Amino acid sequence: MRKILAVLLSVVLAVSVLLVPAGAAVDANRFWQENGDQLMQQNIFQYGERPFREGLMPALVNDQWNYINEKGEVVDLNRDRFLYVFDFFEGLAAVMDKDTMKVGYIDTTGKLVIPCQFYAYDSMGSIYVGYFQNGKAAVFTDGKFTPTEYGGSTVKGAQIAEINKSGSKSNARTWDTDDLAGLYLIGDNGYMPDAEEIPVVEEPTYGQASAHITGYTIDEDYVGKMVIEVTNTGNTQPDKGDLFYISYAKFMEGSEIIDAGVYVPYQYILQISYEVEANATTTLKIPVGFLPNYDQDLTEGQIAHGWQNDENIESARTILAQAETPEEAAELRTFFMGAHDYGEMGLTYEPDSDGVTILAAPMSTSRRAQYLDQKLSAFTSRF
Repeated sequence: MRKILAVLLSVVLAVSVLLVPAGAAVDANRFWQENGDQLMQQNIFQYGERPFREGLMPALVNDQWNYINEKGEVVDLNRDRFLYVFDFFEGLAAVMDKDTMKVGYIDTTGKLVIPCQFYAYDSMGSIYVGYFQNGKAAVFTDGKFTPTEYGGSTVKGAQIAEINKSGSKSNARTWDTDDLAGLYLIGDNGYMPDAEEIPVVEEPTYGQASAHITGYTIDEDYVGKMVIEVTNTGNTQPDKGDLFYISYAKFMEGSEIIDAGVYVPYQYILQISYEVEANATTTLKIPVGFLPNYDQDLTEGQIAHGWQNDENIESARTILAQAETPEEAAELRTFFMGAHDYGEMGLTYEPDSDGVTILAAPMSTSRRAQYLDQKLSAFTSRF
């Protein structure tokens, strides 16, 4: 069943500030697409593919392995000590001493908490070390890897053990296969033989996210914008959908800010398309009106009075309808286009850069408002 949210605005709606959701992960691919050129100019390069783990990612900085954070800033945990540094897991990352070529582990401050005493496995030029999971990591204790006829080596016959976060060893044994799976290793290019396959998302879900109006805001050009938060609580799939917004209220006439006859927000019927990632929130700011500036700058107090004062919006009526399927979106779209006068608007019904399509502009009369109520009631009563 379609979700219909009817909101009667009789009090001031707080102005919302756009924030990145707490704990939101930075997409590494997008990060490099957007920042790669600038970082390369600073002699910072990506090697392999890996996500940010615990806020950090190994990168080549001035031809030396080090870390960058999600802002693209260099975090110098190497301090000219290591030939290789690896990803962080459970607060610790493997490192290789540049002089001894032995492997140890640092914490997120760069402190070497487990001395460099273990060995790395070199497979066709890729360097593999163990990473921590559930408090333990696999390590190679003797470095005696069996040569192969092709000039490489195999882990079969290697001596391995598990260490805890204090470096104490347990479960020492001989590895009896040449398969890396089961050792929980990570390569210098980010490849993890034991990594679980990420589910392939073929198509986003449609209309499953929840949406609500959180307030209004005004930008520097005095454009009033409705603030909508769309939250997708799904764990694996992004969500896309369409919202429909109607407003036929006006501000008080004759105020010191707004001349008689000026209507704010505009009397538009809007279709708002959104996309939101899994387990995330997207904030939409949709233009819905303006505060006219008659050859004088408005003060913050005037803006607050004209846009937020409950006397001005106490009679405002907004309806936010959300389609749960593309078919419902098409039906809502047809309804709203057919329920209002087009006039001489010359609409093309194409979304703008904000994903907003103007479907119609109703006549600003009580008769038209009543007609809208009747039509909407008849339409929604079928669901």
